[in-house]
Amino acid sequence: TLLYKALSTSKSLVLTIIAGTLYHLVLGAAQFEVIWAVADKGFNPNTFGQINGWIFVVFGVLGSLFGGIASDWALKTYNLPRTWFLLILTLLLLPLAFTRYLETDNILFWVGICSSAFSLGCFYGPIFAVIQELVPSSIKGTVVAFNLLCLNLLGIAIGSIVFGIMADYAVAQGYEDPYTNLLVGFSLMFLVLGPPLYYFAGKYYQSDKGYRDYKKSLKKEDIEQLDAYDMVLEYLFATEQVTTLEEANYVMMEICLLYTSDAADEGLGVDLGGRRI
Repeated sequence: TLLYKALSTSKSLVLTIIAGTLYHLVLGAAQFEVIWAVADKGFNPNTFGQINGWIFVVFGVLGSLFGGIASDWALKTYNLPRTWFLLILTLLLLPLAFTRYLETDNILFWVGICSSAFSLGCFYGPIFAVIQELVPSSIKGTVVAFNLLCLNLLGIAIGSIVFGIMADYAVAQGYEDPYTNLLVGFSLMFLVLGPPLYYFAGKYYQSDKGYRDYKKSLKKEDIEQLDAYDMVLEYLFATEQVTTLEEANYVMMEICLLYTSDAADEGLGVDLGGRRI
């Protein structure tokens, strides 16, 4: 199918979707934040719900604007892949994962809550931009839908279920601050596994995008003749021997010249339906 082909020909796309799904496992665990605030921090549920809601409205919106604008600027100015932008942001916010252990009258406790909302807002713009850039227009809707399915079904749903089971067990065993420890643990899981996924997604981004741009630049009659070279092209882009449209065109011209030259020498010339240069 087209979806399978899009996923199988783009390592960056697959790694980006996996990183996003892993991040949403943490968001699934975050559905228990009000219970955490009441059980471990002693908040009134209505009070914390209102405060947390306003924090996500303000800092979530700011994060959305910052994530989109800053990732676009970094890509345009420094050719920094959007997933590397998220990698840097994740590493910068790493220490704030532990602020849940602080007392509520400590300003850093609230800085950590605000940073969670801000980082969530930063996530969606760069991730969906990467997906849009790595797949052809004929299948963008399908790939976005598949990504949303992974984020919600494999991420939030499973994260919520697993966290709930673990929380019930921890409470039954009488562990101290069970919700705090579990929320920090889920965050650490992403902070350990997320950055490598972001890194390799960015590493393969240029070659994957170059391969897509090359195929997009071809005319219909050229695409019909591309099958014989498809595996060669995929290998060259995957191993980063070529990364741009110009390099791919040059290599394909060399292959064609080599083939036609050998065929002429051996008397094996055939009509490839090509144009004279």
